[in-house]
Amino acid sequence: MGLKSIFVLAMLGVLGLLISILWFLPASLAWQQLSASLVYPKDLAVATPRGSVREGSTWLRFRGFPPSQLSWQAGWPRVTEGGPTIDYDLSLQGPDHLLTGNLTLTLSNQNLKVNAIQGYLGSNDINRLAVPFGHQFSGEFTLREGAFKIQNSCLTSLTGTLLWTGGPIVFSTPRETARYDLPQLSADLSDQDCGIRVDVKTVNSDSARLVLSTEGWFLAELAPEFLQALGVKGAAQLKGPLLFEEKIL
Repeated sequence: MGLKSIFVLAMLGVLGLLISILWFLPASLAWQQLSASLVYPKDLAVATPRGSVREGSTWLRFRGFPPSQLSWQAGWPRVTEGGPTIDYDLSLQGPDHLLTGNLTLTLSNQNLKVNAIQGYLGSNDINRLAVPFGHQFSGEFTLREGAFKIQNSCLTSLTGTLLWTGGPIVFSTPRETARYDLPQLSADLSDQDCGIRVDVKTVNSDSARLVLSTEGWFLAELAPEFLQALGVKGAAQLKGPLLFEEKIL
């Protein structure tokens, strides 16, 4: 065996040792190293992870929304053009919600991809977050064929279809409470300026455009025809979409 072959085998052995150490590194220790560099909403609480980098779980809590258990399990690392890459199976589960997906994490850069996202979100959990703002929903939301990509802390790609069973929604203000019966709705997910865009449709036409910016602003653009169909007061006098904006994050 030549010197070159010995060197190659030695390098492979060192690489294998490093991967093995990383593979079984406690998730809590990895989180301590990563948390300072991550950007996420200040109202999101993350419990100390359990398990290892390869397989484990943690609990997430956002404001009044019920706790969600985030679980992960990794496949064996592989080498791609972008560098060492790990694929994870993810699940996010709570009392009335469940989402699953496949995470692709490239270690040599800050790129992150999640594909094959699907699951449901029930109104019982949604209302835990919405009722303090005067909103109350019914029914269930279903996500199909969702996917997103983040590059350098920017959402550069988002796709998926969101379906809602429809039903009554209630909006309460200090002056009045209004109830509207909505039909089944579907929505296409996309990205806009690193934020999230949702284009809502009924069976016959486009109904609304919803945008959540990276600064936490929520923008809604509601079609006059949609508002008239719901029986909203003054909708018949609108000459264009109804716009409103609110800081939610």
